[in-house]
Amino acid sequence: MFEKDLNIQAVKCLSRIVVNGQKIIGKSLPIIVNTIVDYIKKLSSNPAYPDFSHYLFEILAATISRAGGDLGYVEGPVFELLSYILENDVTDFIPYVFQIIGTYLLCYPEGTTPSSFYIEKYSYFIQAQLWQPQGNIPALAFLIRSYIIKLPNLIIDSIEQILGICQLVLPMPLSHIHAFYIIIAIFQFMPLEFSNSILPQVMQIIGSQLSNEELSKYRQAYASFMSNAAFILSPDILVSALNPVKDYIRV
Repeated sequence: MFEKDLNIQAVKCLSRIVVNGQKIIGKSLPIIVNTIVDYIKKLSSNPAYPDFSHYLFEILAATISRAGGDLGYVEGPVFELLSYILENDVTDFIPYVFQIIGTYLLCYPEGTTPSSFYIEKYSYFIQAQLWQPQGNIPALAFLIRSYIIKLPNLIIDSIEQILGICQLVLPMPLSHIHAFYIIIAIFQFMPLEFSNSILPQVMQIIGSQLSNEELSKYRQAYASFMSNAAFILSPDILVSALNPVKDYIRV
């Protein structure tokens, strides 16, 4: 059986080699990628080996940083695998898909155009139902931050959906910090003029949860967010945005 061939020590060793091997593994990358893709695809029919699978995905995430400027020969087989996982709804593997896509997108050198794959898949990633399982949210938040940094025009064109996602996530006791993470990334990496244009709406959305007694740690997250936002945007801009919505915010 295929499962008898799984050697956790071997995959741990390969993971360390890829993560730390620098240029010495360059010529072997296509073989490594194709081997890992093949194993993950086989495991997707029975994802009952979480530790082994974790190291396989860790290897895939590391390979892109070893590809230098030539990302295509790594992305091709990996994207085929990730699309297969999404299309077949392999639930245990889906968070890894989001993490890997976000990692690969961030690895594009400044001034280069990311593969069309990222643009084609973007509308799928911002569907509200994808954000309802809380296990998806940390990886999805990281993925959206990657889009904010590398493909900001997509964020601008879909800002209402992004803020709608934040509004969905904020009432979740274990996940509201990821909504703050997305909003801070917008303030940090998007043009100041754009951030200012959405600031009143953002303040109203995040302020509406301050009175939610089920969110025991929300106020701490809110305070941290306000501190970061004041540093990025300036205290004056932040205070002026509070005035139109102060009646909705209970502190």
